[in-house]
Amino acid sequence: MQGTDNSFAAIAVAGVGSSILGTAALARNVADALGAPVAGIVSGYGMADLMAEALGGWFLFGAIDRHRPLNGLVHLIPAQRDIIALSALLDAAPPGLRWVVGHSKGSLVIDCALERYAHAHPTGSPLYDQVTVVTLGAVVNTPPAFTRVVQVIGGDDALGRANSFRPAARCTIPGKRHSLNPRVPGHMDAKGIISRIEDGLIPIGPPVPAPSLSPLAA
Repeated sequence: MQGTDNSFAAIAVAGVGSSILGTAALARNVADALGAPVAGIVSGYGMADLMAEALGGWFLFGAIDRHRPLNGLVHLIPAQRDIIALSALLDAAPPGLRWVVGHSKGSLVIDCALERYAHAHPTGSPLYDQVTVVTLGAVVNTPPAFTRVVQVIGGDDALGRANSFRPAARCTIPGKRHSLNPRVPGHMDAKGIISRIEDGLIPIGPPVPAPSLSPLAA
C-alpha cells in the first residue's frame, strides 16, 4: 500500500468482494496498528464477481483447507492470481517482512500461498520464524513450518466458522461478526486486534496445538 520498494513490514489480503478499496482499508488498518508500510493484495475484483468468488474460491479452498491430505497437495492446483502474487512476494523474501494478515477468503489465499512456499522450501526458511501470520474471520490449516500464527474469529461469525479448520487454535471474540467494516454492527476491529498482537496482549503460538477455543474480550 505504501512505499515504492520492498521495504514493507506486512502484506494484507482482503476477502471476497473487497476490491481495491477493501484491500486498501485493511492495509491501512494494519499499517496504522504497526506504524509501518504495508503491501496489499486484491483478492478478486469486488462485487462484480462476488458470486463466482464465493462459490469457486471461498468454499472450494475452504474445503481443501479443512482436509490435510488435500491441503498438502495444494501446490498441484492451478493458482489464482492473488495466490500467485502472494507467493511471488514470499519467494522474494523482503528483509523487512514480519506480518501476513488476511480476512475472510484472504485468509484462505494466505494458507494456499504458505502451503506452496513450505513445499518449495522443505529444508527451512528464515520466514518460518520471522513472519507472524494473522487470519481474521476464517481459521485455516496453516503448514506447521510457520510457527507464529494468530487466528481470530467472531463468536457470531457463522460464515467464518463454516469455512474454518476446527482443530486449529483460535481466539474467539464474543458478539463479533464477519465484517471488518466499522459501519456494520458487530464488526471486528482489525486495527485493534493487530495492535493487541503487537503489544503481546494476544499470544502468538504454533498453528495447531489443540482443538480448543480461547475467549478474547471485545
